Order: sequence, then structure tokens, then C-alpha cells
Amino acid sequence: MQGINARMDFLAFRLGEELDRPVTDMTGLKGTYDFEVNYTRELPRSFPEGGKINGEDPDTSGPTLFAALKQQIGLELKAEKGPVDVIVIDHAEKLNEN
Repeated sequence: MQGINARMDFLAFRLGEELDRPVTDMTGLKGTYDFEVNYTRELPRSFPEGGKINGEDPDTSGPTLFAALKQQIGLELKAEKGPVDVIVIDHAEKLNEN
């Protein structure tokens, strides 16, 4: 993951995409930064033991995203509970065929 002249809210957005969950910038850092984070994606919990990707063993030799953030750019992700925007459908009707 790389950022050039990027704000921290951009990094939070990219981390949210990568982790498939909301990430909020709580660093308080202003301005823009160049960064590069090299990591190995974690295998899904459902990945079978001894499973292959394109016929090859998956590469798990590098640091996880969480470890890479801390080791390479000094940032730490912490899980916290907070408000999340949710869309609720409270009523639906079948359309009439005209």
C-alpha cells in the first residue's frame, strides 16, 4: 500500500477498504505524508489447511497489515466500538403489475 502526498483520512479510507470494516483517523496528524506499507494478506479463516492459490502455496512470509503498520510507519490500529451509519428498510410493498 502506498500513498504520495496523502492525508491520514485517505490512509484510513484505504485501510477500511482493505479490512472491509470502517476505519477512522484518530491520529490528529495534519498535513500530507508519503508512505509505503509492505505486508502479506492474511488468509481467510475459511481457507483450507494446505490449500493452494493458483496451484501454489500461499505466501505468508511477510508481516500482517497490523504488524506492518506498526513496524514500518509507526501507526497502530485499535478496535473500538462507535457509531456506524446504517440504512434500515422498515417497509416494502410488492409492485402492481400494470
